[in-house]
Amino acid sequence: MSLGNTGSKRPGRDRRRTARTLLILVAMGLGFAMATRLITPPSDPAHDRPALDPYGQAGLLVGLNPDDSGPPVAPGKPVPDFELADVNGDIVRLSSLRGRAVVLNFWATWCPPCTAEMPLLQSIHDREHTNQLIVVGVNVGEPLDVVVNFLRRHQLTYPVWVDPPVSEPPGRASRAVFNVLGAAALPTTLYIDSDGVLLGRALGELAPPELDRMVAQLLSRSETRRNENPVP
Repeated sequence: MSLGNTGSKRPGRDRRRTARTLLILVAMGLGFAMATRLITPPSDPAHDRPALDPYGQAGLLVGLNPDDSGPPVAPGKPVPDFELADVNGDIVRLSSLRGRAVVLNFWATWCPPCTAEMPLLQSIHDREHTNQLIVVGVNVGEPLDVVVNFLRRHQLTYPVWVDPPVSEPPGRASRAVFNVLGAAALPTTLYIDSDGVLLGRALGELAPPELDRMVAQLLSRSETRRNENPVP
């Protein structure tokens, strides 16, 4: 009877062992599917770009194209001239702004801190664009239609420069400017005086007091230059 009892219980134990194995496999499959869903950002058709930026939610972008980088311009030194395009496709140069102070802001549509600081830049533009200061945004490496749609959606009216239509490969020109001017993250803002000299550089999202202080310094320097070199 002992042998008979043992044989009768074995199929039950085998079935329970098989059931546990199947449950473990199902749980592992569900876990893998959930993990894949969490680490794969969903698409955002309304914006024609990923819902999460490809460089992380913090909006930082380091080393866009190291091959294009050179020694970054230091404060107190002239900012090298460069050529990009405006959103109408016309070629523009930094040197064309000589005689006006410039707040030069590098940004991208997928960068949350960039978007957060844009109302501040717009307010500076609204307040100072008839004065001796201009705000210019430089979009880094994105298609023109994406940039234009973003500007319309956020009602931004200050000048924005993009890659020229003939830039090869796409995005190369703005990435080269980004690196040469020492913009190690997005957003980055450069404060350039009316003589084309770099006054300072700010990495990351702008704070209103700091932005106002730097704008005041730029305007003060511009006023000093005009007094030193009056127009005959």
